[in-house]
Amino acid sequence: MDLTSRMPQMLTAMRDGLTDGHGARRVLRVTAPLSDAHARRVDELLADKLTDAPVSTWQPGNMARHAARLVQRVDPGGPTARARTADEDRKLQLDHGEHAQSRLTVDLRSEVASACYARVDVMARRLRRGGETRTLEQLRADVTADLPLGNDPGVQVPQAAAQVYVHLPVDAALSISDTGCELDGYGPIPAPIAREIMTGPESVWRAVLCDSATG
Repeated sequence: MDLTSRMPQMLTAMRDGLTDGHGARRVLRVTAPLSDAHARRVDELLADKLTDAPVSTWQPGNMARHAARLVQRVDPGGPTARARTADEDRKLQLDHGEHAQSRLTVDLRSEVASACYARVDVMARRLRRGGETRTLEQLRADVTADLPLGNDPGVQVPQAAAQVYVHLPVDAALSISDTGCELDGYGPIPAPIAREIMTGPESVWRAVLCDSATG
């Protein structure tokens, strides 16, 4: 129904064999908060951008990133408002499953979650290099459990190990524009959120010179 009423160009791309249901679902998740009119506009712009692009551009991840940038373009204030609302709804959940296993999930701002994962990953990899026979996935899970329980995971890492990278064009950093900001490993984020991360007391700035024609 969403493809038919909100994103008919994406439906055409599926019929033409350019993408599949998985790719379409990823784009639909990105455009879900939009009004029907804004979603159709993103659909048109996405089709225009990808029509002449290589087939590899139609890979699900690439399409979702393109769509996220277009969402910011057609609804510039919306992503920031939704990010603020989502942050207010952050929570920790415990879901009991089968086979005496349960899932502990926490909803956090993406840069905080990325930093948490990076720190746990470094600790797990150090344990693995130290002779641990558990898999990396098992070690990440066990380290994550040890930390809030107050147990010693068996390895310490410097604070710098939990780094995340946010890329801001200079005009966005100076509040001249609100486009082009991305969280490494996540994708486009609203410029006000990126500037908040940039101006945090622990943040380190690095200037990167980019060719204006090629990026």
